[in-house]
Amino acid sequence: MKKLEEQLLGIGVPKEYEAKKSEIRQATEKKVQLEEAILATMGEIEDRTNAIPAVEKKWADAQAEHARAVEEAKAHIVSMKADLEHSKAELVKAEAGIPEKNRPQYDHLVKARGPDAMAGVKDKVCQGCRTGVSQQRLLEVQSGLYILCQNCGRMLYPIAE
Repeated sequence: MKKLEEQLLGIGVPKEYEAKKSEIRQATEKKVQLEEAILATMGEIEDRTNAIPAVEKKWADAQAEHARAVEEAKAHIVSMKADLEHSKAELVKAEAGIPEKNRPQYDHLVKARGPDAMAGVKDKVCQGCRTGVSQQRLLEVQSGLYILCQNCGRMLYPIAE
C-alpha cells in the first residue's frame, strides 16, 4: 500500500492519477477481504480447537461401548456353544429311544430335511404345514406311532396342550 501511495506522488497526468487511485482502492478492498477471511479462519480454528475435548470424549465413549459390545458378543457365543452342546447331547439321548424298526425312516427324513424333518401336532393341526390332521392320525401320533403328515411328509409328534 505504501509503495502504491508513493507512486501516486510522482504522477502528474490526471488520468494516470485516477487509475492509480482506483488501483489503491481495489488493493484496499482486497486487503479488507483477506483480513476478514483470516479472522473468520482464526475463529473457526479456535472453535474447532475448543471442540477437541468433546470429540475425544465421544471417541473414548464409542471405544468403550464397542469393547462392551465385543465382550457381550463373546459371552453370547460361549452361551450359544454351550446350548448347542447341550442340545446335541439331548438329541443323542432322544434318538437312542427310537425303535430300530423306525430308525431307517427317521434317518432318511433327517438326512433329507434336516431340522425340518419333524413337526408337532397341536389342536389337530400339523405345525409344519398348518394342515388339519384326521382324528385317527392324531390318535396314532398320541399313542407313540411314527406317522408322517400326509401333506408335508414330516414325522409327527404330539405337542402337550
